[in-house]
Parts: sequence; C-alpha cells; structure tokens
Amino acid sequence: MAKIDAAIAQQQKMIDLLNERKQIIINKAVTRGLNPNVKLKDSGIDWIGEIPDGWKQLELKFVLKGLCDGTHGSYERSGEGEYLLSAKNIEESGIVIGDNESQISTKDYLSIISNGYPQKGDVLLCCVGSIGKCCIYDLDKPLAFQRSVAFLRNNECISNTYLSYLLKSNIMKAQYEMYARKSAQSGIYMGVIKNFIIILPPKNNQQQIADYLDEKCSEIDSLIAIKQQKIEELKDYKKSVIYEYVTGKKEING
Repeated sequence: MAKIDAAIAQQQKMIDLLNERKQIIINKAVTRGLNPNVKLKDSGIDWIGEIPDGWKQLELKFVLKGLCDGTHGSYERSGEGEYLLSAKNIEESGIVIGDNESQISTKDYLSIISNGYPQKGDVLLCCVGSIGKCCIYDLDKPLAFQRSVAFLRNNECISNTYLSYLLKSNIMKAQYEMYARKSAQSGIYMGVIKNFIIILPPKNNQQQIADYLDEKCSEIDSLIAIKQQKIEELKDYKKSVIYEYVTGKKEING
C-alpha cells in the first residue's frame, strides 16, 4: 500500500509542478508580452513592477461595459425547474453542472436573469470562496447564479480571452488578497472589483498573447489530465488490493 500511496503522491507532485509552470507562463505573457527584447517602463506600483513601453495601466472599469454579480435573494428549491448555480460550478474549462444541482422555479429563474446577465462571451469570476477562478461563458442560454459569481462584460478595449487570462495572473491575485473581506467565506464586492488596477497591451498584442496562452495552457492541461487519470487508476488498483485482502483472496505475509 505504501508503494501505491507514494506513486499517487508523486503524480500529484507532478500535477502541482505543471500548474506552477502554467501560472508562470500566464504571468509572464500578461505582464511582459511575447517579445523578450521589449523596452520596459516603471509602472509606479511596487507589486506590478516594470511593464512594456506602450502598455497602459488603468482601472478595470474602463475596459468593461457591464459588471454585476448573481442574485442575493433566497429562493425555494424545487425538484424540477431551472438551475441555480454558484462559484463551485466555475472551472477554467467552463461551466460544470453536476447531477444534484439546486433547482428553482421558472418564475424565479426569469426574475434573476431579467437584468441580462450572463450572456455568451461574458467572463465569469468567482468573487466569494474560491476568489479568482474564472471562465468565459460560452452558452447561448443564460443560467441563474448566486452572488458568489460576478459577470464581467468587456468593451472594445479588451478581448474577453485576454481578460480571462489577466484575471488569473499574480497581479490580480495580489489584489484579490488585499481587498477580500474576511468572514466564513472570503469575498470581494463589485465596487472593489471595478477599481482593480490592470495592465493593458495594444489590442493586436492582446490577441497574440491570448492565442499563445491558449496553445501553451492546452498543452499543460493535457499533461495534467494524463497525470490525473494515472492517479485514478492507482486509486482503483489500491481499492482492488484492499478488497482482495479483506475477502481473503490474498493473505498478508508475515
């Protein structure tokens, strides 16, 4: 058993290292761009440091045409109807809906989405609990969310793909940590989110960076998936070995 546990731990260590590598790649791309010889200038902010010449630093609200969070209301749950989702349903790959999600009446659902959020292309950001986890909303139909999820609708100054990567960077993580309200679950409010400081490359550079990160992150995610599959196989093997000893099909030597 010890050998199986050690093998599982080794696979997990490799996953952690791959995730660290992905974070490094994202940070470098969204703070320095893709040109290693680019001229740099002082941002004037200690926790940002130098940024490429020609890039801007500004508040997040100036690249958004819409920002709000999910419902703050309480609704009776029903065995059928429409989903009421939360931060736990947000993954980098998109919206993940399980078998036992909360459901509400169609009337309550229509009331929640009447503000026009979310719509396809919005960036969804977890603002309570797992702060900073985000994805691009790629569904045609709006789903209802609780207040643990914020909807960011970009304007013409920024691409939603670049914005999603920027929100995962250490520049943003530093601000999540600085401004999160501490309680049973940490949270950040819309009035804080809109004033986050971002750095913004020219629009053509944004797409180049986003395309580069799509490729690199996809490669790393594929490797992570292989490691995760190996962990599941090892866990299943461990269960089968335990079963054989418990049922007497194998005997413990010594």
